[in-house]
Amino acid sequence: MAISVLKRIFSAGVLLLCFNCAGAKEITDLTGNRVTIPDTVERIAVVPIPWMSMIYVVDGSDAKIAGMHPSAKEAYRNSILKTLAPGIEKVNSTFVNKDFTINGEELVRLNPDLVIIWDYQKEEKEKLDKLGIPAVAIRYGDLDDVKNGIRLLGDILGKEKRAADLLAFFDHQIESVNTVTRDSTPVTIREMPYGKPGILYVRDKNLTVAGKTSVNSLMINRAGGINLTDDMPVKPNWITVSAEQVVNLDPEIIILSQFDSFVPEDVYRNTVGWQGAETISAVKNRRVYKAPIGIYRWDAPGIETPLMMKWIEARVKRKPADDAAIQQDIRQFFKQFFDTDLTDAQIREILSLDANMTGNSDTGR
Repeated sequence: MAISVLKRIFSAGVLLLCFNCAGAKEITDLTGNRVTIPDTVERIAVVPIPWMSMIYVVDGSDAKIAGMHPSAKEAYRNSILKTLAPGIEKVNSTFVNKDFTINGEELVRLNPDLVIIWDYQKEEKEKLDKLGIPAVAIRYGDLDDVKNGIRLLGDILGKEKRAADLLAFFDHQIESVNTVTRDSTPVTIREMPYGKPGILYVRDKNLTVAGKTSVNSLMINRAGGINLTDDMPVKPNWITVSAEQVVNLDPEIIILSQFDSFVPEDVYRNTVGWQGAETISAVKNRRVYKAPIGIYRWDAPGIETPLMMKWIEARVKRKPADDAAIQQDIRQFFKQFFDTDLTDAQIREILSLDANMTGNSDTGR
């Protein structure tokens, strides 16, 4: 690595001079850092898993995606994006490890104009600074962080108008989520106001579940449910719980993530090995659902987050008309931004309808 990295560091100064010659611009990332990047960005390496797909969404093309997280590649292979952008299959996914650390030598070979990282990745930013590669940080957090990230990508890619249109779509969909209450008054699980159902979002078979500070908790609560882990004394993004704790929480609805291959039938038959699963209300009443996956996993923060909220709301209310409306929203989104008319089969794939048909009467059949 030493020789190639030294060459990269040596060329960094030349690169900065070239910025001045060929044109450069300064952007402010989501940590407030001012970053100088080329006026025209051609190659972007992306560390945060959801944000590879966000570049495609904002740019309307995969041409500038030079590198992606391996988990983003896994999601891509299970998503509609593989049909829209088959070229992404060839994009490098080895420059970054699963733990989000960057392989400097591998990255140098990609010759990116900039690298997008998470805001907390201080060591990786230092690594990129030494390599002379601009580091642009985005944040994992709330809906405003998603919107600010979209706006930032618009600035980076010179697609400000498209980003504004995406934000208008995002805001319109958020506003159409008809929650029982729209205030942010804290509630406890014991109160269960307005008959809201308790919901558990399960990330994987090991019972990693969404905590209070996760975007999944935000989506659940905004969509008319209550995230059952919000009342736990520890409040990280993710919590590993026992099967006994899940039985005691007794969720009325369980949402299975797209980060694992499990489906509702695995829970109903208990091939996941959760002791006592058959006693849980969501299992007894057949209200276990697989999350959708469109451009990316809906259950992660991204452009489809408002659609995920509407989908959760439809699971809460169990109204077939709501599912029909969601399907129309999906068709409109793909037509407006990708000039694509989705088939019925593609809609089924996005909404995980085949996985969700087992024993359920409210899955938009």
